[in-house]
Amino acid sequence: MAATKDFICTRAMTDNGRDYQRGDTIALDHADAINLIAIGAVTDPEGASSDDADDQSLGKMKVDELKALAAKEEIDLGDATKKDDIVAAIQLAREARVA
Repeated sequence: MAATKDFICTRAMTDNGRDYQRGDTIALDHADAINLIAIGAVTDPEGASSDDADDQSLGKMKVDELKALAAKEEIDLGDATKKDDIVAAIQLAREARVA
């Protein structure tokens, strides 16, 4: 069983059949946490942010989740509609912000 850590819900959600409200604490493993941080569903009380979502985690997200992440990060996807193109657009925008 993967190690878990506590995160704070930023909105109402359901995980493994349990309902959580905004402000509730939820125990998550690393992979689930990164994806939920990336879409803004949870925050790390120790300060991790959506920038922690690495390339591998982006690849595991669904197109709708990627589009929501891009909107949250104010990333213009242009004509990107395919998953690989959306992931590439997010990665490029993040790299441009760091540079």
